[in-house]
Amino acid sequence: MRKFIVLFVIASCCMYVLISPSSVMSSQLVWRPINPSFGGNPYNASWLMSSAQAQNKLEERAAASSYMERDPLEDFKSNLSRQVLSRLSSQLIRTAFGDKGIEPGHYEVGGFIIDITENISSIGIEVLDPTTGDQTIVEIPYYE
Repeated sequence: MRKFIVLFVIASCCMYVLISPSSVMSSQLVWRPINPSFGGNPYNASWLMSSAQAQNKLEERAAASSYMERDPLEDFKSNLSRQVLSRLSSQLIRTAFGDKGIEPGHYEVGGFIIDITENISSIGIEVLDPTTGDQTIVEIPYYE
């Protein structure tokens, strides 16, 4: 009988808790952003900045490579040199090989031996420096 009373009391308490609306309490879920840029606490800004700097894997560039610290006159000089050399090489190619461009064959230019071959799928250019034995091979495929 005693077991029955204990079970009855436990069952009554459980039913009271489950049925009674006053026993259920809840609150509204509120999400607050951490980043102050999106409405979070402004005191988080320094912590977020230091955390981002600690994770930054990029190294600082040299001061000379900064855009503001470069000399415009030096940039102009190097740009002009590149353009003159480009025009000169284009003119030399046009003079040496005509309007058709470079044709396949064996060429000796400026101490280099250049072999140009042509096949169905590409053009091959082999440049050999006889003094050092260095060799460079470039294959340019045809795209249709």
